[in-house]
Formats: sequence, C-alpha cells, structure tokens
Amino acid sequence: MSDMCRTCKAPTQWVRTKTGKAMPVDAEPTVKGNLRLELDGETVSVIPPEERLEGELLFLSHFATCPDSEEWRR
Repeated sequence: MSDMCRTCKAPTQWVRTKTGKAMPVDAEPTVKGNLRLELDGETVSVIPPEERLEGELLFLSHFATCPDSEEWRR
C-alpha cells in the first residue's frame, strides 16, 4: 500500500517485519537497499550483502532516509 511520510512527504509504503511490527519503507527500490519485500508485498526480510542477487534492487527503511526520522523514533 503506497502512502506518504507525514513529515517529509516522501512516498512510502508500510510493511510488516517478520515479528509483526509495522515499518515504513521508501516506495521505490534502490541499489543501496537491504530489504526484500515478500511476494505478498507486506512482509520484509533483511538481506545481507552476500545474499543479494546481482543487480537486485531492494528497499530501504524510511527511517534511513527521512530527514525527520528522529521525530518518529521511540
């Protein structure tokens, strides 16, 4: 599901970690990403660099790119 960050207005999407926590990720994949979305598009897996497929684009947590991330950390 596509959304928008409430503070920086960047396009994001909400996904669930394997432990069930909600986490915002940037809407577009990047070569710098480390999160693979599962087929349902809602669960993320952290991918170590050695397991990345050549040329694979992965997603980044929006906390890593949001200029306002400190406002949202608990």
